[in-house]
Amino acid sequence: MRLLAFALSLVFAAAPAGAQSVAVTDHARSALYAETAGVAPGGAVRLALRQELEAGWHVYWKNPGDSGLPLETAWTLPAGASASAIDYPAPHRILIAPLVNYGHEGEPVFLATLTAPASASIGDTIEVGLEATWLICAEICVPETGAFALSLPIVENPASDPAAAPVFAAAAGQRPEPLDAAFKIANGAIAIEAALAGADSAYFFPEADDLIAPAAEQKFEARGARIRLTAQTLKGDSPAPLKGVLQITDKGAERNFALAAAADPALEAPRAASAAGAVPPPAPSQGALPGLLVAALVGGA
Repeated sequence: MRLLAFALSLVFAAAPAGAQSVAVTDHARSALYAETAGVAPGGAVRLALRQELEAGWHVYWKNPGDSGLPLETAWTLPAGASASAIDYPAPHRILIAPLVNYGHEGEPVFLATLTAPASASIGDTIEVGLEATWLICAEICVPETGAFALSLPIVENPASDPAAAPVFAAAAGQRPEPLDAAFKIANGAIAIEAALAGADSAYFFPEADDLIAPAAEQKFEARGARIRLTAQTLKGDSPAPLKGVLQITDKGAERNFALAAAADPALEAPRAASAAGAVPPPAPSQGALPGLLVAALVGGA
């Protein structure tokens, strides 16, 4: 069965517009979808890479945390076409003690926007190829690769593909909501504030991997209609805007917000985070020690 799965993962079979192109690997089933059944000349169409991960296994966010590797993509496109950077789902914390990693479990959906050549003519078909590589981990880590292809007709008015609609609906549910925020770095710490009421706890996932150590305590404070997070920082400044995902719990329900926070000199200066009010890490995974040993060999856990 593993030999068959490996063989299927190497298939680079084109699929009709909007249909899925599938790669099956040892620990995941991955499929590439187009949101519409075709694309206009010079127009844009969203593509979705949906993964169904084996239970107990995870892949990584753009900032993987203490270890791991993010999704890598290599597109094969016709002249004049382009593909955007990958748009990731909101991450979760994954603890392989003593490491804290950022990643995805279950059925994550990764998005990209394809722009067709402006010189394409109605009635043409463009071929879109993608080779994706991901590190998938449980008690061990395994690099996996899938090859995908879609044939997209050039049409004047692209119609939504009903077969792809559930995938893009799931993707929407995995995306963080935009939220205005501000930050200040001082005294070896960073403070982040946002207008948000009702949160019971919060945790910030920075896009930059050199700003906050993933295992660092993040002190949460509810201040009426605002929240404030404080954590020790690894450096004395940060590029503005500060980008990342703010994850809160509100009466047990989880919500995610995309931050592009501006530096605010008038913000109250932070102090180094203390244990009081700090967000605890998730419970350790079983088999953490074997996973950590293998991670040291293959680059993640």
